[in-house]
Amino acid sequence: MSAGGLIYIAGNPDLYPLEYYDPDAGTYQGTIPSVLAQFAQESGYDLQYYQPGATDRRAELAENKQIDAVSGCTDREAVSGAEQVTLFQAEIDGQTVTYSLIFTDSAPEDFVQALRSYLSGVTQPEWTGAMLQSVSQSPQSVSLLPVSIGLGLTVCLLLAALTLSVRRFRRQLRQAERFRSIDPETGLDTMEYLQRRFPAFVHDKNRVLYHVVYFYLDLGHVERLGGHMAATAMRRHASAVLRARLGPGSAAATASNAGIAAVILAGTTQKAREWALSVLEQIRAFTDEGGNIYPLDAAAGLYSLQPGDHDLNLALFYAEQCARLACREGEGLRLCSQDVCRAFEEERQLLADVSEGFRQEQFRIYLQFYVNASNFEIVGGEMLARWQHNRKGLLLPGQFVPLMEREGLVSRLDYYCLEKVCAFLEMLGRNGVQNFFISCNFARSTITSASFVEKCKEIISRYRFSRELLVFEVTESEKSRDQTQMDAHIREMRAFGVRVLFDDFGVGFSSFHDLQESDMDGLKLDKYLVENISTPQGRSILNAMVQAGHELDLTILAEGVEQAAQAQVLQQLGCDVLQGFYFSRPMPAEQSAQKIIKQFRTSTGHSETDARG
Repeated sequence: MSAGGLIYIAGNPDLYPLEYYDPDAGTYQGTIPSVLAQFAQESGYDLQYYQPGATDRRAELAENKQIDAVSGCTDREAVSGAEQVTLFQAEIDGQTVTYSLIFTDSAPEDFVQALRSYLSGVTQPEWTGAMLQSVSQSPQSVSLLPVSIGLGLTVCLLLAALTLSVRRFRRQLRQAERFRSIDPETGLDTMEYLQRRFPAFVHDKNRVLYHVVYFYLDLGHVERLGGHMAATAMRRHASAVLRARLGPGSAAATASNAGIAAVILAGTTQKAREWALSVLEQIRAFTDEGGNIYPLDAAAGLYSLQPGDHDLNLALFYAEQCARLACREGEGLRLCSQDVCRAFEEERQLLADVSEGFRQEQFRIYLQFYVNASNFEIVGGEMLARWQHNRKGLLLPGQFVPLMEREGLVSRLDYYCLEKVCAFLEMLGRNGVQNFFISCNFARSTITSASFVEKCKEIISRYRFSRELLVFEVTESEKSRDQTQMDAHIREMRAFGVRVLFDDFGVGFSSFHDLQESDMDGLKLDKYLVENISTPQGRSILNAMVQAGHELDLTILAEGVEQAAQAQVLQQLGCDVLQGFYFSRPMPAEQSAQKIIKQFRTSTGHSETDARG
């Protein structure tokens, strides 16, 4: 062949590893440039990529006749009538894809013929070798998966299909690195950084090899048993274990105060499961300074990414919910099956509707009446929340309150209901009802929050009613770091005029000794005690509780009364107030108001009933 002069080529910047723009080298790299460089060396032509850059300018350069050939063209980029030469063909996903080089009208004829002749002599093994060399010389930022590579061009292209575009990968990685942040307590990346980095190392071609693992730590329980220092130490221990066990191509981050998350490259779900169980075993080996272990206070959820999974937040949501479910049921690991994810997805959609539910006032208050144990006359009611969802209909608290508690939204519901109750009590007062009381339940996270007292006072002060008609129900629990805060808030609210009672008393952790130390106005006996009232032992226990409560000057309420016999025994034991389906079922506030006003207007004697409860 004779020397032919200078030839300009427009390259494809985004066809890795066949042809791509390398910003470090400032030109195009890959299999096609390698083969063309070999052609230039043998033929004497000086082949130059014209104005190389990350932007694909091939169409523009060809139209302006500034180049002699357009490289890296697929079937879809072929130009009708234009002279072209096939570089190679490959079978991908059952379809034949042709990669070509298209000549422009400016291309010298001798160059066209010389290149055709040269390419016709390039064997398939030579193309394969050029492809493998391009892959082996890829920048370190390009993650290649361990696969078995044969000499066939089709297999080689499958390797190419498993890699990420250099340009896109580097841009995303650089952007993520700019925002990198480390959680100072755990030493892990923050979740914000992991979310930014996720698209840079998990992409469409390797997504199914990745898995999201969430390690849930029941730090609240650890804190109640071992104190705040034990909970903090366990969190740090779990983070250290995870940092040490992360393999190449994987990442981890602090997900929340209750857990840590990892995105791991493990291949099969079975391998991911084995890895997660191994890490969990090490986490559960944690021992605090007092020698206590917490084997049931850590669990894991595993979600295997699917081809269409691009939302890391959704994958994390599934994995976290599985981990929490595993912890509640005493399991180590829960896999996110399709059925489980479908149920979680319904919860997630429900969670997304919460804000709209508040805006449209879909949350409604229902009342279940309390009656005076001496004459079964209505004296008060317990506020119960319901959600009149615009698609799902009427939802009971068990369908949305636990979800709101997990997501930190339950305080909004608590204050919303308090506002409704205060407005209800003011309305009753305007209608002459002066001594009907209403009790409200508050989540422990709400009542122990720093702003609880201020927020309650702000709401209550907007309405006019006797404050002793408002009763706060507090669920008894194990002593924990927030117990002092809760006791202080109870004292402040009682000083403000609100009454407070222990809910579900008798089957939990509190004792009468605790009642002596806490400022309370009453206690509500748990329905479990009422259910066992027919036995001699059950009746004796109830009798002792009622008598001891009265000696402490507490009002005694009993819930769960469903039978006339139960009501009669409780009446004989001296309970002050009763509640249960035997007397009434929960009803909407509007219906409750009509019944209350009717009764108190027609029974002047009842308006003076002692409603201490």
